[in-house]
Amino acid sequence: MKGLGTDEATLVEIMTSRSNERIQAIKAIYKAHYGHELEHDVKGDTSGAFKHILVSLCQGLRDEGTAVDLERALADAHALFKAGEGSFLTHNSEFNRVFMLSNPSQLRAVAAAYGSISKHPLAEALKKQVRGDAGEAISAMLQEAIHTGSYFADRLYTAMKGLGTDDSTLIRIIVTRSEIDMKQIKESFRFRHGKTLAEMIKGDTSGAYRELLLAVIGKD
Repeated sequence: MKGLGTDEATLVEIMTSRSNERIQAIKAIYKAHYGHELEHDVKGDTSGAFKHILVSLCQGLRDEGTAVDLERALADAHALFKAGEGSFLTHNSEFNRVFMLSNPSQLRAVAAAYGSISKHPLAEALKKQVRGDAGEAISAMLQEAIHTGSYFADRLYTAMKGLGTDDSTLIRIIVTRSEIDMKQIKESFRFRHGKTLAEMIKGDTSGAYRELLLAVIGKD
């Protein structure tokens, strides 16, 4: 967020994928390093529905359990349909409510219920109904809930495709996910992008940097 412009994609990645404990730690370190609250800077650098989502995520109070309430999932699916596809104007606050209050297992149940009442999967409906950075954040939460590996596989692919490499994203994801879900990320990467993560790293980096990244991700 420092300086001109904000790296929204990085904000989405970090704020939607970290545990409550990690969020609290990030906030404490941020305040110690910069002298002010992360939430304060988020409010100053973002706006609209995206700001509301990030401020909610800054609380570090998301449900991290595994309990599923199927009746609530169906009710939430209907609420999302009414707020999006079933409305002339999209009501982002309803999407914020459902996604902030649902653990990953509950979100999977909401997605399944949504598919039973709409012609479109929830992921597809989100892309059409919730636009901009807010839509990216909500879609990231859904993708992480359904299959965390696919979200980070896509982020890594984007970091390396085309001319140049987004080294900060590449390093951050590989280091922070290496002991969490790297196996799933590598499987998703091969399935979604037609090559292994190791192959793409070899083609996009060199020297000791390349060898270090390959060592961290491990053998396929």
